[in-house]
Amino acid sequence: MTKPVFARLIIPVLLLFFGVLLLFSGCKKDAAKKQAGPACYDYMTIDSNMSFPEAAYANYYYYNSLHQLIRHVVTSGGAVAWSDTFAYDHGHVVKSWMSLGSNSFANYYTRNEYDYNDTLMNASRYYLGNKLIVHSAYTYDTKGRLASYAQYSDNTSLQTDGNYIDNLVYDDNDNLTELTDQYGNVKARYGNYDDKPNVNYRMPYDWAYDIFSYFNPFSKHNVGVQHFYIYNAYSGKTDTSNHTFTYTYANGKVATEIIDGSVLMKLSSLCK
Repeated sequence: MTKPVFARLIIPVLLLFFGVLLLFSGCKKDAAKKQAGPACYDYMTIDSNMSFPEAAYANYYYYNSLHQLIRHVVTSGGAVAWSDTFAYDHGHVVKSWMSLGSNSFANYYTRNEYDYNDTLMNASRYYLGNKLIVHSAYTYDTKGRLASYAQYSDNTSLQTDGNYIDNLVYDDNDNLTELTDQYGNVKARYGNYDDKPNVNYRMPYDWAYDIFSYFNPFSKHNVGVQHFYIYNAYSGKTDTSNHTFTYTYANGKVATEIIDGSVLMKLSSLCK
């Protein structure tokens, strides 16, 4: 894996819904001020009662006046652990950079590049420094929903995962219900969606490396139940894990996310 050690501590179930708290702000700033820096931000903490290493981290999400996420900063003990910076063109994320510590995006650790066919992303590349690690391709159904995601390794010494293709299945409400591999094996199932908008819908974050790395941007609503199916090569069997999610809302926004009965994340909006 090419992620830093502390990033790899985040367990998959947290990563999958990490961005459920990435809320678009209601900032009203003019274009000149937008260019000068972030207009405002939201603030998220993981409940200190949870027994996860991630409880030591706080996450800040900065937006511009167009409601576009332009920076994500993770702090630990008051110091910056890592940050992500995003660049847009015609409303689409075209590049992103992940930097360690207080380094700026000019001194990045990894970077992503994204290509589009009209309004839909069709290709991306993930670099460690200047070394291309993987490239990916995307296809869509007639409704413009992501139908398949293919990742290909370009550096086998740094990328241990082989090439793979994932396929996505949706319900009539445009919520993701199933994830399968290229052989038809089910990798995950999702259900019990609420009727509230998923603010991450169609927002790319780290698609060049792992489309599920931080959150679920494929469903219009917030998921209630998820089931993971992971093949265990040692036992020759498929391991299953099940999790339930509930949410509380304030002013039409997600205020807390609760997993398996325990409060996982809390959000405070500092946008005016």
